[in-house]
Formats: sequence, C-alpha cells, structure tokens
Amino acid sequence: MCRMDRKLPVGDEFLRLVRDEPVQLERVALECARDVCPRVLVEPCLDRLDQLAARVEVPFALPPLTVEERRQMLEAIARLLYRQEGFRGTELEDYYNPQNSLLNRVLARRVGIPLTLGLIYRAVAVRLGLDVFAVSTPGHFMLGCQLAGRRWYIDPFNQGELLDQADCRRRVEEMSGPQQWSPACFRRASHRQVIARLLRNLKNALVMEDRWAQALLVQQRLLMLYPHHEAEQRDMGLILLRNGEPHSALEYLQRYQHQHPDEAEMLRPFVKAARRLAAEMN
Repeated sequence: MCRMDRKLPVGDEFLRLVRDEPVQLERVALECARDVCPRVLVEPCLDRLDQLAARVEVPFALPPLTVEERRQMLEAIARLLYRQEGFRGTELEDYYNPQNSLLNRVLARRVGIPLTLGLIYRAVAVRLGLDVFAVSTPGHFMLGCQLAGRRWYIDPFNQGELLDQADCRRRVEEMSGPQQWSPACFRRASHRQVIARLLRNLKNALVMEDRWAQALLVQQRLLMLYPHHEAEQRDMGLILLRNGEPHSALEYLQRYQHQHPDEAEMLRPFVKAARRLAAEMN
C-alpha cells in the first residue's frame, strides 16, 4: 500500500488544520496550495485577508447589526473586492489553469474560480462578524447568508451578486447546465466538503496538464479526508500508475474492481498496464 506520508510530509499539519475548531478554511486552502507552490507564505496571505476586511467601508457601529446593516455590509464587501480591488472570475478558456485553484495565487492575481473567490469573500465576511458559509450547490460554488430568517445566496464568481433561491438555481444552471436538484443542494456545506471540492478542482486541473506528481499529492490529501471513499481510491490507483508505482496502483484498482464489478471492464486496460509494469520492475 502506498504510504500516505511518503510523498506528503506535511500530512500531519493538514489533518491538524482540518480537525481544528473552528476550521480556518483559508488556512487549509493555503496548506493545500503547497502541493504546487511548496514555498507558499501562509501568514502574508492571511495578513492580506485581514487588510481587505479592515478596508471594507462600514458606516455604522459593530455589533449588533440590523438585517439592513448586514445586507449593506455584504454589498460593501462586494464593492471592495470586485470594484476597488478588481477580483474577477477567470475566463472560460483559462478556467482549468491550476493557479485558479491556489488561494495564494488568486490573492496575487485577483483572478479565480467560484470556489477560491468564494473563500476570499467568506474570509473577509467572517472577519467582520458575518455568518457567511459555503452552500452545497452542484456545479457552481455559491455562498449563503441568513438575513431575517431568509436565506440569501452570494455568487462570488459574478461580482458577489445577492440572489434568492430561485435565482441561485437559475444561475447555477446558466453556469454549469441542468442539475439534479434536491433540498440538500441548498444546505450549508461542511468544511470537509468545501476542502474536498477545492482539492478535486485542483486535481482535475493538474491532470489536464499531465502534472501527475503534483496530482498524487492532492489525491493523498483527498484520501486523508475521506479514506474510505471508493471513487477516490480508484483515482489514487490511476494516479499512482501514471507516477510509475504499479504495485501500489494494483492494490487500489483491483479493490475497486471487486467493489464495482460493473466498472471492471472499463478499468481492465489500466490493471493490465499496471501488471505489465510491475512484472518489468520485479
């Protein structure tokens, strides 16, 4: 079995951050960025978020806040980030650039995907005392905020626009196509769900550029989060094979074939390649 700490010496720090209460999503995201940027400077990035929060123009005392004042704060955050600072969603042709999934690079470039822009918006909002949280919308990442018993949705990819649930649903389908909707799609996402979503975005971006060694580091983090997730075990096997580790790859791939016989035929060429490479290495 592939040792989780062999290629990821910072695994203990990652797990500590994930287990901390309250979880600092922005700090975890910066830790994940080490897989591509090993020398990322975490504290200056956190200082940058502190500075952004300090610059939000709030024309009233804190706290407590009325519903209208909290709405005005959300608008002030959007005004600072998108109009004054120039944060924006990446262009479609550059959407899968790995830099868009690295929080340190998004802070520097001011360009990102919905999730990384959402992490920045949320980090600023939380520093101002607002309960802004990730939502489990499929396809297109959204934030949520309760105002007077009503849930509002924030689109961090589109200038921090405030939406009701119907508009949120339409926006997701505009951005990502038709979805299978259920009440769970509009619930608050757990910290682990957000971190896994970030890691999967980064993994997919790295795989599209054939950056398999870095994709392996990301996949190891995913299995730290969800060690029994069968699809992630399958992906670990495929990525290990691409990294020239056929013996470890076989363990993951054959286990997945046994668990999912309906997919065994699809994985057969990869298992065959892993066996051939393993035999050549013996």
